[in-house]
Amino acid sequence: MRHARRFIAAITGIAIWVIATTTTAYALRPDPVGGDVPPPPPPPESGTSLWQYLLVAAIAALLTVAVVGLIASRRHARPTRPSTMLHA
Repeated sequence: MRHARRFIAAITGIAIWVIATTTTAYALRPDPVGGDVPPPPPPPESGTSLWQYLLVAAIAALLTVAVVGLIASRRHARPTRPSTMLHA
């Protein structure tokens, strides 16, 4: 179960890093009110493509599994047993 917690922590850390870098990149964009900013490109004809929907679904599934696994691991207490490290 320790590996699952580390995996969940790693996935959460990666998600936070992606959100932070995306927010920073968006904040560093030039001001759209300025005079020399070109207009944005037109949206694609077909709208949102299938791979974008699949990507969002995969991220949602990973986050759901991470949260459910974290909650499940916190609800199940480990049985207490004496330590065998001191008894050789």
